[in-house]
Amino acid sequence: MTWCNDLRKKFPRLFKHIKYIECNSGWERLIEEMCLDIIRYESLVKDRINYNPVEFTQVKIKFAELRVYYNGGYDPSDGPIITPYTFIRNVIMAYELKSKQICCICGHQSEIDIKEGRCKTCYMKWKNIKYLG
Repeated sequence: MTWCNDLRKKFPRLFKHIKYIECNSGWERLIEEMCLDIIRYESLVKDRINYNPVEFTQVKIKFAELRVYYNGGYDPSDGPIITPYTFIRNVIMAYELKSKQICCICGHQSEIDIKEGRCKTCYMKWKNIKYLG
């Protein structure tokens, strides 16, 4: 999975604890955009003394949708306001929702089979091949 290695090289801190990205290459661009949004945001809050940077613990497909599990993204000194953690969580949730509209095989935005995570074209082409999900 060279696309996984490319993402791990491009975002080494985010993928520090992950050996495998457990989904197909159709979501490579989606995952890359999510990582860029996280890195951009963290560049704004990196000078906060107690900020803990995001590190993914798992990135996978589950129920035909992207799932991202992570640690960090918060400052323990924050009170009951919109915190960096809330912002990071909202960014990740937005990309998880967006994955429902993108084929995990080919990456095209299309009507996706909710059980398979694939567009109709990929489903017909690969229906006898198990996908990572």
